[in-house]
Amino acid sequence: MRAKSVNGFSIADLKNVSAKCHANNVACYLTLNTILYDHDIQLARSIVKEAKRAGVDAVIISDIAALEVCKKE
Repeated sequence: MRAKSVNGFSIADLKNVSAKCHANNVACYLTLNTILYDHDIQLARSIVKEAKRAGVDAVIISDIAALEVCKKE
């Protein structure tokens, strides 16, 4: 969320990445390994919703707020 300089995947890439992983019998995990502040919660919800739609197998988190977002979505 604050690591905007990182060249990772975009939300739009999740479905394709998940499909490629599953086609090769590989689990697909999303790392949401950041501390969420109040202004990050809505973006985290969007990411988790899209990850669920894309078939991501699990989300790796380190913050209790991220856990709450995952539980609600």
